[in-house]
Amino acid sequence: LKANKKLDTPMGNFSLNYRIGIGKGRINWELLEYEKRYYYYFMGPAIEEAALMQSKAPAGQINHRRFSSEDKTRRIYKLPVNNLSKSQKEKIIEKNILNMKIPGEFRNVTTVFLSLSKIKKSKLKTVLKELLSRASEFRGYFNKIACGDKGIIGLVVFGAPVSYSDDLYRGFQFIQTIRNKFRSIHGGIVSGNVFAGFVGGEAASEYSVLGEVVNRAARLAFHAAQGEFLTDERTVSHLRGKIIYKEKGKVSLKGSSKKIKIFKFVNIRSHEEEIFTGKFMGRRMELKRTVSIIEKNLKEGRKSHVIIAGVAGIGKSRLAWEIEKGLRRRNIE
Repeated sequence: LKANKKLDTPMGNFSLNYRIGIGKGRINWELLEYEKRYYYYFMGPAIEEAALMQSKAPAGQINHRRFSSEDKTRRIYKLPVNNLSKSQKEKIIEKNILNMKIPGEFRNVTTVFLSLSKIKKSKLKTVLKELLSRASEFRGYFNKIACGDKGIIGLVVFGAPVSYSDDLYRGFQFIQTIRNKFRSIHGGIVSGNVFAGFVGGEAASEYSVLGEVVNRAARLAFHAAQGEFLTDERTVSHLRGKIIYKEKGKVSLKGSSKKIKIFKFVNIRSHEEEIFTGKFMGRRMELKRTVSIIEKNLKEGRKSHVIIAGVAGIGKSRLAWEIEKGLRRRNIE
């Protein structure tokens, strides 16, 4: 790192900055099985000490306590991944990642950085399984799990390695669910463009996401109080009308001198609240006819399926919303 503080790339010249902490002591690692896949995480005094040393390290330095000549690594274990069968690999690596044809790409994702403290060791696996379950429920990828002096720290990604049209909304659904379950949890959620792909070297690599979006989510998590999830102006602008949020003023995040507006996520709007605020025009006949047909079919014991087709921007989402609202007025769910 010291020898490569400045990098010359096709995208320009960049300076690297880092703070590193090194700890020594016992490390425990655990395997957690969920839905026929294994997740692993590390914990122990050495990790807690490394985190403490890192927090006290000045910029551009490596911080550690004085080690004796006896403090040497006795053995390095290397997992023979290439010798594993496909079914064995699928137990530790998600299929979509295992079958990827490209090493990386830039794509739009939603990142959720979460922190949960004061977890008893006896309940750790139960809590982790609950977080994994909720991430899976909303099609999120649990990218990182760390257990240390600050409790559980996790990074959940919506939109990589598989993307959906409503990844951002799924991210807020995930937050609302886990916040209701764990009152002390807090974090940050940010949407934007990242590098998604394999990072590391020949000896070890992993699928992850990198970029300002990830960093900002982590910084916002640092500013969040217990039970809070914070986001930025760009992220909430994509879901105005679908979520309830509260502006909390401006802050300077670590790594940037510029102050940004931050917002506290309050809740997801219920179906009874208006998503569209403008006047509904031009589709009254289609609305009336569709609601009448659905109501008639239900009274006669038949199910109804409605398909709204058309080019982008002609009001398909608004018409679907008005149909749903019209049915609710008739006490039809």
